[in-house]
Amino acid sequence: MHPDSATLVVPPSALVRRVMGPLTTVLNPLIARVAGRRHMGMAALVYHTGRRSGRSYVTPTGARRCGDVSSCR
Repeated sequence: MHPDSATLVVPPSALVRRVMGPLTTVLNPLIARVAGRRHMGMAALVYHTGRRSGRSYVTPTGARRCGDVSSCR
C-alpha cells in the first residue's frame, strides 16, 4: 500500500472505552430482543459463525431499509 493512501486509525479514548464497554454489555442483549420487529426498523441482527471455533454469534447492528434493500452500519 502506498503511504499516501494509508488510512489513519485513531483508537477510542480511555473515557470512551470505560463508558461504552459496560453500556455495550447491557444494551446489546436488550437491542437483540427488539431488533427486526415491526416498529424497530433501525436495528437488525447479524447472525454469523466463528471461523475457527464454529460457534454461532448474534450481533445487533444499525440498519436502514430502502425499498427491497437493507444496509447495515
